[in-house]
Amino acid sequence: MAEGLIQCSLCAKTYTMNKNLYQHMRKVHNVNPQMKGKIRCPLDCEENFSSHKDLRKHLETLHKYVLEHEVHEFISFAAFEEWKDDMEETSGHKYVSPSSEKILQTGEGKTYFFCHRSGVSKTDITGEKPSRRPVSIKIGKECPSSMEVARSLSEGTVKVTFWKTHVGHKLEPKYASLRKKSRTKKLGKVDFDVCVVLPAAGIGERMGLEIPKQYIPIHQKPIICYTVDAFLRIPFIKKVVVVAAPDSVELMLQTVSEMCNLEGDKLLITDGAGARHQSIKSGLLALKSYCEPLPEIVIIHDGVRPFFPDDIISKVVFAAKDHGAAGVTCPLISTVISVDNKGFLGTSLDRNQFRASEMPQAFQFDLLFKAYEESSTNDLENGTECLHLVQKYTNVKAKLLPVSTHLWKVTHHKDIYTAAGVLKETQTVAVINKESTSEFIPILKKSLANVFKTVHAVGKFSVPTLNKFPNIVQIYEMENPYNAIEKMSSFQKLKQLTSIVHVFMNGFDSTINFLEFQKQVKICTKVLKLANVLVYFVFHEPTDTTNTFEEMTDLVKSLLFESNPHISGSIFFS
Repeated sequence: MAEGLIQCSLCAKTYTMNKNLYQHMRKVHNVNPQMKGKIRCPLDCEENFSSHKDLRKHLETLHKYVLEHEVHEFISFAAFEEWKDDMEETSGHKYVSPSSEKILQTGEGKTYFFCHRSGVSKTDITGEKPSRRPVSIKIGKECPSSMEVARSLSEGTVKVTFWKTHVGHKLEPKYASLRKKSRTKKLGKVDFDVCVVLPAAGIGERMGLEIPKQYIPIHQKPIICYTVDAFLRIPFIKKVVVVAAPDSVELMLQTVSEMCNLEGDKLLITDGAGARHQSIKSGLLALKSYCEPLPEIVIIHDGVRPFFPDDIISKVVFAAKDHGAAGVTCPLISTVISVDNKGFLGTSLDRNQFRASEMPQAFQFDLLFKAYEESSTNDLENGTECLHLVQKYTNVKAKLLPVSTHLWKVTHHKDIYTAAGVLKETQTVAVINKESTSEFIPILKKSLANVFKTVHAVGKFSVPTLNKFPNIVQIYEMENPYNAIEKMSSFQKLKQLTSIVHVFMNGFDSTINFLEFQKQVKICTKVLKLANVLVYFVFHEPTDTTNTFEEMTDLVKSLLFESNPHISGSIFFS
């Protein structure tokens, strides 16, 4: 930077006068530069800020960091604390709150937790001799990792915005000393047999479609296959039983054989009935006949519930082992009322006292089998709640675990579109960038990280990359676009839908006949669709404006997120 110029701390622009710099920061970055705070950048630029929001904006804009964040919801503050303790125990990073909860006029209580490595240690300030107990080594600056915890004063629910990315220090577990009173019981290894029963014999009347909802494709893959694959990936699951309608066993077998990642003999298909409890009983009888030895724990789930947190299965399994039966609950979204026989309001339930029962549920196999063996015909034909059935016939009360999001099942037609979006949010993206040093790369990664679960940088394209990542962005600097077509011509059929966006940073080569290239793309696209691959081409016309990069990033992100097969093979210019 030339001598005498003042650089904006949030971008690369420079000015000769402070007033012009301040005006720029207020208008462009919505930051008041005159309010210098005590929050120091954890890197070497020595900038100070008045809020963590400004610090994050500075790190993302000037230092090109991708700061990951998540939003979690909990049924209570105690449930949040349990999650926080588990996360701290696993990661080695501790989060501390410097002040008590602040009560806002909006009816919320706000608490902020910051990375334990931020700030200056008491020893550095007072000069006191450090204690023998391992303590956190402070970095003397501010790490951007933090939590904003909003508690509803009326309902008690908690929403947490968690900024995960740490900057300015490395993980040093020996200094991540957690207080004993905040430690939670760590789940051990599942060293006993666990099986799963997935009732999938329904006809989906509420969906309003001719095809049963378990066979409805989302991103070219039936819903039931997402659920089956999710359980097959869990190492301690011994067997997964899918209960299909009697006249659909062959269809179910064909569906899972073609679209699921089957290994060994973990999957079993059996026939059931229309009523949920009858289908579950059929699944238990199948385990009784074909599983030797019998499992200690059996998980009951739904074939059309493909979404559940990775750790909830282990938690519900251990809870069932300890208590006999276990389930998960979510806060009620709507108020539940009763209606009298004349159509007038009867009573209204207090949402703080009631919860929505969700899946998965887990049981000691002997208890659940006994409950179904002794159940009345009326219970089997009309009941839906397994936990209540076990309590009624075995007198065992289930342990209930609070969870937050993505436990709903696909029930109505609109749920299909929501499920498609949720599935994309749980997927990963590979950005293949062999040589490019363009400023477009960090902008693209940051944008994709706001939508997808993780973004991975990959050096080169390979078959393992194709099988591992359902979303791929291939970036070229100087490359003949025909080479991209040639690379894709020999793809084998994939079990998951994969979307590939080819981005050419130097525009379209004027020496190439565009119409002929477009024709070859269409031919390639037809072949790739049969292989479960969607492909899009983006040609960037080089300019010096950041806005163009952002527009192109939005285009790439939209193409991956939508994964629209109808526009596969399209060519875009940005």
